[in-house]
Amino acid sequence: MDRRLAWPLLPILLAGCTVPPAETPAEALARRQVSCTEAGFVEGTPDFRLCLLLQQTNERLVAVEQRLIWIEQDASLRGPYFGPGWW
Repeated sequence: MDRRLAWPLLPILLAGCTVPPAETPAEALARRQVSCTEAGFVEGTPDFRLCLLLQQTNERLVAVEQRLIWIEQDASLRGPYFGPGWW
């Protein structure tokens, strides 16, 4: 491919690399509230608050699992670790 033709395509290719903005705590709470309401919980009840708490806990567990997967993959690429000064 001719380089003169590739330069106009560069912004289009880089547009797919953008990271979406992070969700604010208020947006996350609103999303959880809608989810619990759709599941049939009535707002203001202890069951509704428990639903919100469980959703937040599950989101945290998913984040921890993703982090652990990343750490395991990173560690497997580095090879075995025998501690400081093993050589």
